[in-house]
Amino acid sequence: MAAAEGAWQFQVVERGFLPPPADAGLHGSDDYDVLVSPTPYQAVCEAVAPATDRPSGWTTHLLIDPALPAFALPLVVSHEFHHGIQAGICAFGNNLSEAGALYVSGIHRKGEGKNLSYFLGFNAFQHAPDRSLDWQGNTGDFYPYGSALYFMYLDDVDATAPLTRYKSLLDELYARTKSAPSAACPYYLDAVDTLVGLDASYGRFARWRYFVGEQDDGQHFSDLANWKGAKATDVLEPVALDRETDLAELPLAAAQPATLPMPYGASYVRVGLADAAPGTRLRLGFQGDAATRWRIESILQRPGEGSLEGELEVGADGQKTADLSLAVVIAWCSRS
Repeated sequence: MAAAEGAWQFQVVERGFLPPPADAGLHGSDDYDVLVSPTPYQAVCEAVAPATDRPSGWTTHLLIDPALPAFALPLVVSHEFHHGIQAGICAFGNNLSEAGALYVSGIHRKGEGKNLSYFLGFNAFQHAPDRSLDWQGNTGDFYPYGSALYFMYLDDVDATAPLTRYKSLLDELYARTKSAPSAACPYYLDAVDTLVGLDASYGRFARWRYFVGEQDDGQHFSDLANWKGAKATDVLEPVALDRETDLAELPLAAAQPATLPMPYGASYVRVGLADAAPGTRLRLGFQGDAATRWRIESILQRPGEGSLEGELEVGADGQKTADLSLAVVIAWCSRS
């Protein structure tokens, strides 16, 4: 009960999230129901019925397995309770719902992410940058949890307080359900585009996620330590590179990513320039399908000098040629 009351206090009372809808007196009252019952997931938020006062929302309850370790209970309940808030807006499908619940509960129970090995979600996300930001796999795939890195980015890039952008996102989604009620709710990405302009936001985020793990320069994400595991070996990992090369291997003719990026996914190429002579420039020729919109982001790293970042605009024909002044990382980011 203390864990459930704590989740309500933090998310509804203190942070102003829309509470889960009332359930028409199920189990004796309209209070939110938390049931102690065995479940193979240790804890789960279950949909019950369409809400009577929400255009697209559902009532829910929590199932908490009595075998759930006590040290993990507050974090787990906070996570699952947030799913109740999400479902009260609409029954989300292939989107960022797990990322949102991870992000909110990790801010609420700061420093306890290790209790659920949340760092595994971030690492799964970093291992597959070609996947879409809202990719959803089978139960047991940690990737959707790691998309919370994007919500952390939204906090840091505009210096907003934690959860501010994310709450605005849920508010936007709820407003959309009231103006166009539907069983098929709008995805998170549609609302993100309204709030921050997703193309430019994702392009910059593709650069930021390079600075995770061993590449962390202290100038990007401000809260990475909160998400590491309990042991010294449970670290956050850098983004996976599609290709790593150096000047001696250039030119690369007709090179293609090993895995083509999905919409709002990326492919990373790193060129080592340790032996570059002063004034060396790197020529990039890019040819992409004209039916897809492309972005190219660049990062230049010089030891002891910080990083220089920028975008190379790709035309509607999907073609781009540019001379880069010692660019080290190039992210090819696509959107259909």
